[in-house]
Amino acid sequence: MSAGHPHRRPNERHEAELAALRRDPAVAARLSRRFTVDTRHDVADLAGYDTAGDTVYIDRHLAAALRAGAVKLPGRTHSVGQIMMRALATHEHTEKALIDAKGFAYQAAHEFATLAEHQVLRAAGVAPFAYEAALRPFIKRVAHERIAAPPKDLDCTPYRDDPDATDRRVLAIYRRLGVTDAARPVEHDESLPN
Repeated sequence: MSAGHPHRRPNERHEAELAALRRDPAVAARLSRRFTVDTRHDVADLAGYDTAGDTVYIDRHLAAALRAGAVKLPGRTHSVGQIMMRALATHEHTEKALIDAKGFAYQAAHEFATLAEHQVLRAAGVAPFAYEAALRPFIKRVAHERIAAPPKDLDCTPYRDDPDATDRRVLAIYRRLGVTDAARPVEHDESLPN
């Protein structure tokens, strides 16, 4: 879930921690696995991954806008869509690897995945804050756009780990539309009755 949740500012300590995690044999093995990128579905927070970790999903409307050149980045005229797709895919693949290989909670995995995403951007000469600003209009939350075609095997961990009201609405929609993982119980939600 790339742009949907807040991020801390990275520092050198976080960079070193991410480098160490990438060297960890379990994480390295997980990161080396091939995955496909699917752009045919609705994903509430722009991107996600399947429960097996074999597919990264990028929201179909965002992917279409990126392919059409409708998303602009200051100072960039070429390869914007490719850079952004690569950054999103890196984020999702890293997040899933840390959750699966090391048992990270979603938020911790998300922070390191955001750092990996930002490294891809900086290597391409893109400022992360400009990238996140360019993505903001595409964040699909239930209040703004109808989710009609989510991937049935979407991993819903990001919505279940400390969910807010919007996360609970997204889970309900995903359950109604047959997303299998949306039926699993919420992990850290004290607002739900027992």
